[in-house]
Amino acid sequence: MLSANGPNGGAAAGDLIKDTTTAGFMKDVIEASKKAIVLVDFWAEWCGPCKQLTPVIEKVVRSYGGKVKLVKMNIDQHPSIPQQLRVQSIPAVFAFVDGRPVDAFQGAQPESQIKAFIDRLVSEDAGANIEEALKQAQQALDTNDLQAAAEIFAAVLQQEGQHPVALTGLASCYLKSGDIARAEQTISLVPPDKATVAAVAQVKAAIDLKKMAGTAGDTTALAAKVAHALGLKEMPKPAAAAVKTRQDLEASEKLSIVKNGPKRFEGRKLGILVTDGADATVLKGLIAAIAEAKAVHEIIAPKVTGVEASDGEWVEAHQKIDGGPSVLYDAVVLLPSAEGVADLVKESTARDFVADAFSHCKFIGYVKDAMPLMEKAGIADALDEGTLELPGEDGIAAFVEELGKLRVWGREPTVKI
Repeated sequence: MLSANGPNGGAAAGDLIKDTTTAGFMKDVIEASKKAIVLVDFWAEWCGPCKQLTPVIEKVVRSYGGKVKLVKMNIDQHPSIPQQLRVQSIPAVFAFVDGRPVDAFQGAQPESQIKAFIDRLVSEDAGANIEEALKQAQQALDTNDLQAAAEIFAAVLQQEGQHPVALTGLASCYLKSGDIARAEQTISLVPPDKATVAAVAQVKAAIDLKKMAGTAGDTTALAAKVAHALGLKEMPKPAAAAVKTRQDLEASEKLSIVKNGPKRFEGRKLGILVTDGADATVLKGLIAAIAEAKAVHEIIAPKVTGVEASDGEWVEAHQKIDGGPSVLYDAVVLLPSAEGVADLVKESTARDFVADAFSHCKFIGYVKDAMPLMEKAGIADALDEGTLELPGEDGIAAFVEELGKLRVWGREPTVKI
């Protein structure tokens, strides 16, 4: 055990709760967090709230039976790590999973709130396995391997009986196999608060279409039945149009959205998708250019805390990728590093971020390292005048100038939404 003392005045015993140093941070936190959730408590001897928090958080951590570990670091003795994490006040507790910070809180919190914080982390950690299973199931569904997809979706539902994605996927399997009744029964099990999610609504709409297609046919009998119910002795004749429809009118340029757009990006929002190692020069150039255009930007990252740019500076995130879809932005920029894009291509939310922006005819700026993600999103072979590479200041200036057009309307006939 390390010799540094915790705020209680003595070193914590055992591997569950321990003190660490700058030199030991990699082993005690980064490597350890790949096997269990690790909470890092940044404290100092002079900090009264730190001393209030310590016995509470230690008690809570012990109650999880090894699922969570607590590592404490004295910021006065070891200032470099808290500086890198932008710790501005203490006590500050950061949660690490798979070698990265995923969540944090500041101040002395009551036991109930600490438990809620850890419960959320434990739930997310358990959900990672489910998420991977759902990806495999979706891949099987996409390739029409309905049996494999259904088996995986069903296995997930054995763990979480009302998992909306699994229910939606299983319903899709039934629908593709032609079993409309079971598809309808399965989708009805989605919890009410999730019933309006787009994927659920799409499956319901597909079921309705299938049912309509099965009953569609000659409407004469239906019309006769309605006429009889209304007491009509004979079928009414269709009414003639009050005004004949004209097909000879020319398109009005004054009513054209394409030709009468605002031609400026002022007041609009740019979403910038980044990863660790993102090109700092391009990022800073974008932020400056967007500010000059009197627009705003948001940083979207794989983790809620942010990323470390190529120059070593920490960039705080406004949105996590699964909470910041491209539909929120008027235009987007893809700014991953070569290493970071390898993780992004595995995330369905990242692929959807790109594909949705393209299908909604938005301008997309990108760096070369983003090409693998664009390939996975299915747009690499369809790049047009609205997808602009950002090699440097000239590329950034040209991109921001183009944003005033708001949409790439020439793309619209070629995309499938």
